[in-house]
Amino acid sequence: MSYFKNILSLVSVFALLVLVGLLGASEIKAQTSTDTETNTQECVQEGQITNNTVSPEYQNECCEGLESRHLYYYENDSTERMMGSGSLCYDPSQGIPECVEEGDDTVEGWYYPEGDLLMEFECKVEGDDEDVDMDDDMDNDMDDDEDMDMDDDEEEEMNDSQERERISNVEQMRYYRDIIRKEDGALYGVRKGQELINRIEGNNRAGQADLDDDEERENEAREMVQERKEEIERIRKNVEDLTSGIIQNLEQKIEELQNKLEERDEIIERQEERINYVAEVLRDEEGLSDNIKVALSEFISKGTKDNSEKIGEGERAAVLNSYKHAFGHLPQNETEIEDAIKISNGRFPAQTSEEAENNAKIQFERIYNREADMNNPNDSAAVNIMAYGLKQKAQNRNLGSELKGISIFEDIFGHVPASTEDWNTMQAITYSGAKR
Repeated sequence: MSYFKNILSLVSVFALLVLVGLLGASEIKAQTSTDTETNTQECVQEGQITNNTVSPEYQNECCEGLESRHLYYYENDSTERMMGSGSLCYDPSQGIPECVEEGDDTVEGWYYPEGDLLMEFECKVEGDDEDVDMDDDMDNDMDDDEDMDMDDDEEEEMNDSQERERISNVEQMRYYRDIIRKEDGALYGVRKGQELINRIEGNNRAGQADLDDDEERENEAREMVQERKEEIERIRKNVEDLTSGIIQNLEQKIEELQNKLEERDEIIERQEERINYVAEVLRDEEGLSDNIKVALSEFISKGTKDNSEKIGEGERAAVLNSYKHAFGHLPQNETEIEDAIKISNGRFPAQTSEEAENNAKIQFERIYNREADMNNPNDSAAVNIMAYGLKQKAQNRNLGSELKGISIFEDIFGHVPASTEDWNTMQAITYSGAKR
């Protein structure tokens, strides 16, 4: 919208300046006005034309450092300048400009000696030759006047008719001079209007360029805003990922801590059970050395080798109880401890107990309703398991079979296994292979 307003303003200014140019003559006649201060103009810049008034009070001079060049002065032309005609302001440091007609690579106008265009201008307008001839005639007439003034003898010889003719010619010359001044003023006004039009068009182009720059800056601003949004989104996602990672890490740490606490509780619980097992096994047992007590305690806690390390603490404590039940006391030396280890690995001890085996045979008859045949490996295994508490290897344990054995034990004895002897009997029922 602002662009169209500038175009309308341009047309209005052009029409106004043409009108002002056409009225240049009337403005020239009004140069004697008393309001001289309001008509005073600023200095004229390089490449611009001074006005064509003849009064010094209205004359525009070139700015400081510039000189003027008469627009209608041509090289090798000795004609005097026309009073009141416009002049071109130029920079003397670049040389004296000359008006050059249009060529193949140049436009018509005033050029510095180095070829730089100072101002586009029509060097030879229609009617210039006639104006020069008219000025020559006028100057010759004025020279004749001066000669007549100097020559009193010739003046006296002039007749009245020649005098009247001379005066008439001078008046006509002055009349034509005024017309030329008027035309020169109109032309100057038109040129000034064209300069203003060019200036406004330049401003419009600059304004359009500014609009384009504004649009480009607006697009850049949009892109910058989009980049900031994307950056904020990346930061937000990074914060979420970081927060999620921290939370996940904390949860993992808490879970690990809970597991460690559970492990600690299990260790404490096992230690308490071990203490209870050791205390139960060592109860009422006298005459054991401290070294044997430590060895028995280590056996219950960790086992020694093979299967004794794989079975639980309770079963290792049960092995010592079985040994005590079979032989009447706990192992008291290293040899007896070796027999306890053999029992825990499911092997026969080096020493035997006839009393324990007889009690086992009685238990066998109660279970199977017959006597044990010691030549039968299944019957012999059942008697030895019940007599000495021989343990199954850990890899051979079958919980399903043991549950069935507990059920059979309960049917026979009316209760579930409770003592070491009861569990040895359940093991014989489950793993010996003996039948009724």
